[in-house]
Amino acid sequence: MGPKELKVRIFPFGTQASQNTTIHFPFRLTLIILIGDKSTNMAYDEFIADRIRQAFSDQGAHFTEKKMMGGLCFLVDDKMCCGIHLDKKYGDHLLMARIGEAAYAEVITRPHCLPMDFTGRPMKGYVFVTPEGFDSDDQLAAWIRMMLAFNPQAKSSKKK
Repeated sequence: MGPKELKVRIFPFGTQASQNTTIHFPFRLTLIILIGDKSTNMAYDEFIADRIRQAFSDQGAHFTEKKMMGGLCFLVDDKMCCGIHLDKKYGDHLLMARIGEAAYAEVITRPHCLPMDFTGRPMKGYVFVTPEGFDSDDQLAAWIRMMLAFNPQAKSSKKK
Protein backbone atom coordinates (compact mmCIF):
# COMPACT_ATOMS: atom_id res chain seq x y z
CA MET A 1 0.00 0.00 0.00
CA GLY A 2 1.38 3.42 -0.97
CA PRO A 3 1.55 6.58 1.17
CA LYS A 4 -1.74 8.04 2.32
CA GLU A 5 -2.59 11.68 1.95
CA LEU A 6 -4.35 13.57 4.70
CA LYS A 7 -5.72 17.04 4.13
CA VAL A 8 -5.95 19.08 7.29
CA ARG A 9 -7.62 22.42 7.72
CA ILE A 10 -5.96 24.53 10.42
CA PHE A 11 -7.81 27.29 12.26
CA PRO A 12 -5.48 29.25 14.55
CA PHE A 13 -7.10 30.18 17.88
CA GLY A 14 -8.95 33.48 17.78
CA THR A 15 -8.79 34.01 14.02
CA GLN A 16 -10.99 33.41 11.03
CA ALA A 17 -7.97 32.67 8.83
CA SER A 18 -7.20 29.15 7.74
CA GLN A 19 -4.75 27.35 5.53
CA ASN A 20 -4.83 23.99 3.85
CA THR A 21 -1.96 21.66 4.66
CA THR A 22 -1.18 18.34 3.06
CA ILE A 23 0.66 15.81 5.19
CA HIS A 24 2.05 12.63 3.59
CA PHE A 25 2.39 9.53 5.78
CA PRO A 26 4.31 6.47 4.56
CA PHE A 27 2.30 4.23 6.94
CA ARG A 28 -1.22 3.58 8.14
CA LEU A 29 -2.39 6.18 10.59
CA THR A 30 -5.25 6.39 13.02
CA LEU A 31 -6.12 9.92 14.09
CA ILE A 32 -8.09 10.88 17.13
CA ILE A 33 -9.07 14.54 17.08
CA LEU A 34 -10.74 16.19 20.04
CA ILE A 35 -12.69 19.29 19.16
CA GLY A 36 -14.08 21.60 21.81
CA ASP A 37 -12.69 19.70 24.79
CA LYS A 38 -13.43 22.22 27.54
CA SER A 39 -10.90 20.71 29.94
CA THR A 40 -8.01 21.75 27.69
CA ASN A 41 -9.60 24.67 25.86
CA MET A 42 -9.17 27.47 28.39
CA ALA A 43 -10.18 31.01 27.60
CA TYR A 44 -7.62 32.32 30.06
CA ASP A 45 -3.91 31.96 30.67
CA GLU A 46 -3.28 29.49 33.51
CA PHE A 47 0.13 31.02 34.24
CA ILE A 48 -1.48 34.43 34.87
CA ALA A 49 -4.13 32.73 37.03
CA ASP A 50 -1.38 31.13 39.14
CA ARG A 51 0.35 34.49 39.54
CA ILE A 52 -2.90 36.10 40.70
CA ARG A 53 -3.55 33.25 43.15
CA GLN A 54 -0.07 33.70 44.58
CA ALA A 55 -0.47 37.49 44.82
CA PHE A 56 -3.76 37.12 46.73
CA SER A 57 -2.15 34.56 49.03
CA ASP A 58 0.83 36.85 49.63
CA GLN A 59 -1.62 39.57 50.73
CA GLY A 60 -3.38 37.12 53.06
CA ALA A 61 -6.64 37.48 51.14
CA HIS A 62 -9.25 34.71 51.06
CA PHE A 63 -10.68 34.39 47.57
CA THR A 64 -12.78 32.16 45.37
CA GLU A 65 -12.66 31.62 41.63
CA LYS A 66 -15.47 31.56 39.13
CA LYS A 67 -15.40 31.00 35.39
CA MET A 68 -17.44 33.77 33.84
CA MET A 69 -17.45 36.32 31.03
CA GLY A 70 -15.31 34.04 28.89
CA GLY A 71 -12.48 34.03 31.42
CA LEU A 72 -11.71 33.49 35.08
CA CYS A 73 -12.81 35.86 37.85
CA PHE A 74 -11.52 36.10 41.41
CA LEU A 75 -13.97 37.04 44.15
CA VAL A 76 -13.19 38.35 47.61
CA ASP A 77 -16.07 38.36 50.12
CA ASP A 78 -18.35 37.14 47.29
CA LYS A 79 -17.59 40.32 45.30
CA MET A 80 -15.79 40.37 41.98
CA CYS A 81 -12.28 41.68 42.54
CA CYS A 82 -10.40 40.89 39.33
CA GLY A 83 -10.24 38.54 36.41
CA ILE A 84 -8.39 37.36 33.34
CA HIS A 85 -9.96 38.20 30.02
CA LEU A 86 -8.78 37.21 26.55
CA ASP A 87 -9.49 40.31 24.52
CA LYS A 88 -9.90 39.57 20.83
CA LYS A 89 -9.49 43.22 19.80
CA TYR A 90 -6.26 43.62 21.78
CA GLY A 91 -5.10 40.08 20.99
CA ASP A 92 -3.85 39.14 24.46
CA HIS A 93 -4.90 38.33 28.00
CA LEU A 94 -5.82 41.38 30.04
CA LEU A 95 -6.14 41.81 33.79
CA MET A 96 -9.61 43.04 34.63
CA ALA A 97 -9.31 45.11 37.82
CA ARG A 98 -12.18 46.40 39.98
CA ILE A 99 -10.66 49.44 41.65
CA GLY A 100 -13.57 51.85 42.17
CA GLU A 101 -14.40 55.15 40.53
CA ALA A 102 -11.97 57.30 42.58
CA ALA A 103 -8.95 55.15 41.68
CA TYR A 104 -10.20 54.82 38.09
CA ALA A 105 -9.81 58.56 37.52
CA GLU A 106 -6.21 58.30 38.73
CA VAL A 107 -5.04 55.19 36.85
CA ILE A 108 -6.86 55.39 33.51
CA THR A 109 -4.16 57.72 32.20
CA ARG A 110 -1.42 55.17 32.88
CA PRO A 111 0.15 53.75 29.71
CA HIS A 112 -1.05 50.17 30.24
CA CYS A 113 -4.63 50.87 31.37
CA LEU A 114 -7.69 50.61 29.15
CA PRO A 115 -11.34 51.26 29.91
CA MET A 116 -13.21 48.01 30.56
CA ASP A 117 -15.90 47.94 27.91
CA PHE A 118 -17.46 44.58 27.09
CA THR A 119 -20.48 46.20 25.50
CA GLY A 120 -18.84 49.28 23.97
CA ARG A 121 -19.66 51.35 27.05
CA PRO A 122 -16.98 51.53 29.80
CA MET A 123 -17.94 50.05 33.18
CA LYS A 124 -17.45 52.47 36.06
CA GLY A 125 -14.69 51.56 38.48
CA TYR A 126 -13.18 48.81 36.32
CA VAL A 127 -10.09 48.86 34.10
CA PHE A 128 -8.29 46.45 31.84
CA VAL A 129 -4.53 46.28 32.36
CA THR A 130 -2.38 45.11 29.46
CA PRO A 131 0.30 42.47 30.18
CA GLU A 132 3.04 45.12 30.28
CA GLY A 133 1.23 46.71 33.23
CA PHE A 134 1.32 43.59 35.43
CA ASP A 135 4.36 41.81 34.02
CA SER A 136 6.42 41.92 37.21
CA ASP A 137 5.33 40.50 40.55
CA ASP A 138 5.64 43.98 42.10
CA GLN A 139 3.30 45.46 39.47
CA LEU A 140 0.75 42.69 39.99
CA ALA A 141 0.98 43.05 43.79
CA ALA A 142 0.28 46.79 43.48
CA TRP A 143 -2.88 46.09 41.46
CA ILE A 144 -3.99 43.43 43.94
CA ARG A 145 -3.50 45.89 46.85
CA MET A 146 -5.56 48.53 45.02
CA MET A 147 -8.36 46.03 44.33
CA LEU A 148 -8.37 44.74 47.91
CA ALA A 149 -8.45 48.32 49.25
CA PHE A 150 -11.63 48.99 47.24
CA ASN A 151 -13.27 45.63 47.95
CA PRO A 152 -14.93 46.58 51.29
CA GLN A 153 -16.80 49.43 49.53
CA ALA A 154 -17.74 47.35 46.48
CA LYS A 155 -21.33 46.24 46.12
CA SER A 156 -22.01 42.55 45.86
CA SER A 157 -24.00 41.40 42.85
CA LYS A 158 -27.50 40.15 43.57
CA LYS A 159 -27.73 36.40 44.00
CA LYS A 160 -30.25 34.63 41.79
